[in-house]
Amino acid sequence: MNVKSTMRAGLYEFEFVDEGITITMKNIHSDKGDVIARMYVKADPSKHVNLTSSFVDQFKLNMNSNSGANSKASAIRTLSGMIEDVPWDAIVNYCAIHTTMKFEEGHPLVMIGNLPPREEVPYMLHPLIRKDVPCILYGESGIGKSYVALFLALLVTNEIPAVGLTPRKANVLYLDWEDGEQNMDERLKALASGLDIETPQLHYQYMDGNLKERLDMVAERIANNDIDLIIVDSKGASLGGRINEADTTVQLFNAIRSLRVTSIVIDHVAKQSAIGPIGSTYTVAEARNVWEMTSTKTLGDNNLRIGFYHRKTNMGKIHDSFALEFIFNEDGRGVVDKVSVQSADVGEDDKTRASLYLWQRIQKFLELQAMPDGTFISTPVEEIRLGCPDKQGKFPDIDTVTARLSDKKYNGQEGFWERSNTGEYRFLPVGASRLNNPIINEETW
Repeated sequence: MNVKSTMRAGLYEFEFVDEGITITMKNIHSDKGDVIARMYVKADPSKHVNLTSSFVDQFKLNMNSNSGANSKASAIRTLSGMIEDVPWDAIVNYCAIHTTMKFEEGHPLVMIGNLPPREEVPYMLHPLIRKDVPCILYGESGIGKSYVALFLALLVTNEIPAVGLTPRKANVLYLDWEDGEQNMDERLKALASGLDIETPQLHYQYMDGNLKERLDMVAERIANNDIDLIIVDSKGASLGGRINEADTTVQLFNAIRSLRVTSIVIDHVAKQSAIGPIGSTYTVAEARNVWEMTSTKTLGDNNLRIGFYHRKTNMGKIHDSFALEFIFNEDGRGVVDKVSVQSADVGEDDKTRASLYLWQRIQKFLELQAMPDGTFISTPVEEIRLGCPDKQGKFPDIDTVTARLSDKKYNGQEGFWERSNTGEYRFLPVGASRLNNPIINEETW
């Protein structure tokens, strides 16, 4: 038989050229030692003139069974009664054997230990999105996560470096459990207008159910459209709401890994603690790259400042926190028709500063203790403590603040702080020294 085979994530296709038959195997899985799949049969109407359409039938097929409702023998009998003069026995058995072999074979065995070194850690969008691994972006509800995701997709699709983010061009598929195509289309157009570019065509898929159940469809979309990056919006909905179950979380990330593409997974924050993504601890364990987001309204109701904080990586360094400001402009109908995005100071606003690590909050607080002439004021430790609440509004204890202030790797380094003889601290700018940075109470230093 002249057979053309196509194998991709979750989907095997066999084209029997001479017979004009195409069989697609989907939803391939193991069940009690048997390999099960959904088999879809199509025929070429030009070779089978009695057909009214190319679709013939579908079957749930047990590759290992020759008897019963889901057996190969049952499928062969049904197909033989529908289209004669086709060697259905050989075709069905060929598909069953090769599907089973490919499924049980798994991914290729690779020898590691002598691979050429990478010149750099690959990024889809530096420094946010690592290439070929899942990245979690999480934050509270209503902080603009979908706007962020669409903005990132826009930069990657058009390969536009902006606001400190450097993209690698890629095709994006947006998997949406949260909204609808009309709203997302309007937001994409508004973001493109803010960048003063023509709105790109972005692949969008309205989703329901959990991702595992729809994996074959997603895999087919990825293969047919050369997708390099998927956005899962959001994790809780893609799990079918079972956010606290470890097994469903692991299954989700296994499904994402099987697609062999870069992924951004949008997630919510745990309400009870406001620390970390909501649900199972496996969310952070399975993700290779995790960023927290917080936001605050600034400069009026039409501005939204979002802080980004790197919480985990399994390769390379933890990147510095940063902020983006989204500026919304409305048309005469009150519809947002333009969204501009610009870089912002993550430590300037009280709410975005509160999500920084303590040493970063200290650094920014001391930097803000400046006189009109640019000199920096010496500040007691207790005042520093009260100026550095966390995102829950809690003040750190005095011993912890003292320990961070005394860390040698910060003490006296440019861009951090220095200590006076009286135990007070002042900000030390880059390029500054005691000689060229006079302050109040100079005799105490």
